[in-house]
Amino acid sequence: MKQLVLIGGGHAHLHAIRHFSTEVRKQYEIILISASPYQYYSGMFSGYAEGLYEQDGIRFDLRALAEQAGIRWMEGCVTRVDRVGRRVMTDMGDVLPFDVLSINVGSVSNSLFGHQGLVMKPSYKITEAIHKMRMAENPIVIGGGAAGVEMALSLAAWRGAHRIGGVMRMVTRSRLLPDGSDGLSRKVKEWMRREGIQVFENEHIHDLQRGNLLTDRQALIVDQMLVAIGSQSPSLLRESGFDTDRAGAMLVNDHLQSETDPGIFGAGDCVTLSRHPSLPKNGVYAIRQAPVLSKNLQRYMMGKPLTSFEPQETYLSILSLGKKKGLLRYGDFYWFGHSSWLMKDWIDRNFMRANSFISSSSKRK
Repeated sequence: MKQLVLIGGGHAHLHAIRHFSTEVRKQYEIILISASPYQYYSGMFSGYAEGLYEQDGIRFDLRALAEQAGIRWMEGCVTRVDRVGRRVMTDMGDVLPFDVLSINVGSVSNSLFGHQGLVMKPSYKITEAIHKMRMAENPIVIGGGAAGVEMALSLAAWRGAHRIGGVMRMVTRSRLLPDGSDGLSRKVKEWMRREGIQVFENEHIHDLQRGNLLTDRQALIVDQMLVAIGSQSPSLLRESGFDTDRAGAMLVNDHLQSETDPGIFGAGDCVTLSRHPSLPKNGVYAIRQAPVLSKNLQRYMMGKPLTSFEPQETYLSILSLGKKKGLLRYGDFYWFGHSSWLMKDWIDRNFMRANSFISSSSKRK
């Protein structure tokens, strides 16, 4: 029997395992391999940091999902893909042959001068990072993008509610939310200061020495730092000889096929569309790629024509501001308020309902 190997338990693969046809299952053994038995939903990280969700509410049990779908599950980190020999090697010494391969492993957080700090990616490390930041005496969030802003505000809300001493601080080498307008940046900075967060913009970090974060302007005492300065794809892709972009993401065509090998597909943060190299790496596109990847894997295995993924130009995003408030953004439009948090909560909860098999299996672990 032929083999389809799915590396990683991201959004696209979670969708795919539900939709493989009977025809495909008769001809292919399907194997899902992931470095962690759980996949965490990033859209609920800020709610978890604030204490609105429990751990089981933000993660999916991949083993239970695979077993429920009749798919073979393996835990392990893939270290190399041998494209010529059609084999996948893992850190556990396993060697898996494949006829068709799909990669949906997400990304890893960038390090800071070799100091990893606490990271949000890979996603299974988030709960440990949040716990340590909650209890730290001198916590600092590095990076003023959307992820950093959300985490700083949500953690500050939790610490305030639990009367944890110390001040939450943020250091960013640019202004806050550099992808937004100046007005938006000022408004968010104002909001953060009102919530007791010290924000240091346009400061370049030089080093971390003896518990001091050294910038070009000052030395800040730190015992825990959450690094949110962007991410890159795992080294696996470049080291396996795939055509990649500068950040190591595998280049794929409109069918989500590797530009290097048509029998290898990919989706999510670990890939870059060759025709849309500047497309942001976020959950919006990962989720929209999911049905296209699922269809094209099956069409390829059955020898049928493939469909194309066409990314939308503008999309809705909601930035959590802590205390059940949020910022709604759509293009250049933004709006602050309590209702935007309610909309975010509705989106989070309906994502889980739409994938009820995921939430139910995670509770049965």
